[in-house]
Amino acid sequence: MNFSQLDPKEIEYISTLEWEPLMIYLEKKYGIEFKEDFVTGLKNKIQNQFDEAGEKWKN
Repeated sequence: MNFSQLDPKEIEYISTLEWEPLMIYLEKKYGIEFKEDFVTGLKNKIQNQFDEAGEKWKN
């Protein structure tokens, strides 16, 4: 399952959760693999944003 396939109301709800409750919710509802994929995707997205910002700053 992809994060974008979640119900919009559920996305709205989980966006209000702190990090630990969010991780618990995702693991209990969708399993550890989904939770780990979510974390990995988020880390990659943040790293890409940092890399792009660094490139813009250099230029």
